[in-house]
Amino acid sequence: MLVHAGDYASMADTYRTLGAWVARHAAPSGERIREWYRVAPWDTEDVEALRTEIAWPIVAVG
Repeated sequence: MLVHAGDYASMADTYRTLGAWVARHAAPSGERIREWYRVAPWDTEDVEALRTEIAWPIVAVG
């Protein structure tokens, strides 16, 4: 899991970082990736305060 901080426009960067980690250390489990909006647009008008947890289910390799 990784926490994306800030505007959703840059969330793809967080997905790339998490995907690179998964590629190096594990394998995707086949389950869907999940997002939890810990601080969402309906909670604040400050886009820098937004927080989204991204969970990528994995299985160990090797």
